[in-house]
Amino acid sequence: SLVLARSLQGMAGGLTWTASMALVASACPNSEQGSVYGKVNTVCFIGIMVGPLLGGALYTLAHGSKGVVFSIPAVLVVFVGMAVLRIEEPESAEPQDAETGSQYGSLQLRPGGITDAASERELAMIAKGSGGDTSSLKSWDTQSRAHEEEEEESVPITRVLNDLVFSTLLMAFAFECGCTFGLEPVLAPYMHTHWGLTPFWIGVVWGGFPLSMAVLSIPVGWVADRPDVSRQQLITMGLCSMVLFLLLLAVAPHPVMIGLSMVGLGTSLSFVAVPILPELNSIVERRFGDKVFGTVAALSNGLWALGSVVGPVFMSAAVQRFGFRWAVIMDAVILVMYAVTVAVVVYVRTGSKRSGSR
Repeated sequence: SLVLARSLQGMAGGLTWTASMALVASACPNSEQGSVYGKVNTVCFIGIMVGPLLGGALYTLAHGSKGVVFSIPAVLVVFVGMAVLRIEEPESAEPQDAETGSQYGSLQLRPGGITDAASERELAMIAKGSGGDTSSLKSWDTQSRAHEEEEEESVPITRVLNDLVFSTLLMAFAFECGCTFGLEPVLAPYMHTHWGLTPFWIGVVWGGFPLSMAVLSIPVGWVADRPDVSRQQLITMGLCSMVLFLLLLAVAPHPVMIGLSMVGLGTSLSFVAVPILPELNSIVERRFGDKVFGTVAALSNGLWALGSVVGPVFMSAAVQRFGFRWAVIMDAVILVMYAVTVAVVVYVRTGSKRSGSR
């Protein structure tokens, strides 16, 4: 029953996270998505910090009773959130000419044609008022209909993944999650065995990771939205700094150094996790418009989940076979190979674009 409950919890979380990320991408212009996703990450990691503390407190107050009593506050929070959260569609503006701003009743003129069906009488009235004929308006309407039919076609996922930069950056979700959360099942036993740390102090050391993410996500989002800043370079820089802090973690001689390494990992991860979705959305928006934001959110969420499964399993097996320090070094080597791949792909694509523009 516990496995089933956790599976349902994961499915619900995946649906919520995917839909919310797609909603943010559709509601916000790409130039502002960095700061918005930064706020989302901040709230998420605050929940990661507060959730275990609140859960432990509720379990203690319930005196270890059945899960029904323990789950009542969580269920109440969910229902209150559903009652408060309201997502409303923006009101549509009056139909206007795209250039002059004039209105033509049921006709909406914009680049590409007339979006609403128009009768011959309405077209004739417009032509008479403008001193022209209806041929250009009919042609405009035909082009608009063809344009709208083309927009309604679904985009295959293979076309979305066909872009090399997009596919390479997308894999960051699996690598960043696997290389960081893979430490979760092995770091606590290592600190307890070598330094005799209690669960409280182990939690304090690990808490530096989500705390730094929560603090820095919003500032990193502001930086990522600056027009003179390359999001791809921010991602590459974050991956390289993650490698450095993993190596520091492997050779740390004291729990304080472990804590500083975890803070550094959280800081580095914010430079990857915050700008990555706006950059992916920017790539697909230039190719397909806003039709595939849901696909991007689903792919990123799926790879994040994959990393959260493979990372802990790999690190647990590596620690048993080679020991903690060598396992962390292997983790860093895997990440540095991916970071080099990202740097090469970004550099080659940027260089080819510059050559083409010349």
